[in-house]
Amino acid sequence: MLMEIKEDIAQIKQQLTGLPSTDDKADKAYNASQDNARDISSLKKMVWAIWGVLGGTIGVTLFVYIIEKFL
Repeated sequence: MLMEIKEDIAQIKQQLTGLPSTDDKADKAYNASQDNARDISSLKKMVWAIWGVLGGTIGVTLFVYIIEKFL
């Protein structure tokens, strides 16, 4: 009976030796996800800037067209 318990404990210890590497992998994945979140935020800002330029260009074009049409 004691031998079985010792064997079980040895198996559990052997399984637990892989946990630190799992923690490292989880930390790396978390850091990568934080970097990705910053990159996505930056891309969203750039997209809004592009839409602003596009909208402004269309607005100015229409304004100039209307001014030339009626003057």
